[in-house]
Amino acid sequence: MENKKFVIVVAGYRCEQWAEKSLLSAAGQQYDNFRVIVTNDASPDSTGNILTETIIKNNLTNVKLINNGTRIGALHNFYNMIHSCDDQEITIMLDLDDWLAHPNVLTNLNEIYQNENTWATYGSYLDWPGMTKGCCKPPPFVLNGINN
Repeated sequence: MENKKFVIVVAGYRCEQWAEKSLLSAAGQQYDNFRVIVTNDASPDSTGNILTETIIKNNLTNVKLINNGTRIGALHNFYNMIHSCDDQEITIMLDLDDWLAHPNVLTNLNEIYQNENTWATYGSYLDWPGMTKGCCKPPPFVLNGINN
């Protein structure tokens, strides 16, 4: 099985309560071929310091941190990070106040992307701490689990 190359792009503003948990869930994936780009969007709280300390404390060599001097918004941050990626990298988007469910998310996605007809995937979420399922719907280009 080919180990596809993934990049997890993470962006947030005022996420000091969740920044460490989110970053560790991304950087701590039990998979060999991935990297993480995280952007702190000029947060006025301790988000930037927490991210820096988490990277240093955990020796996260697969993480690139961007600390914006001016707030530009989530969409602009994701645009910038995604456009810095290689064409062969599969991009996973994560908000800095969210986290991945377990350390094998990329392993599971790698299995899905072995199918040459898989061009995109989408996911949902569980509210925390209640664990009720989120309300995400398939993107318009997906019909019955088959790419159009």
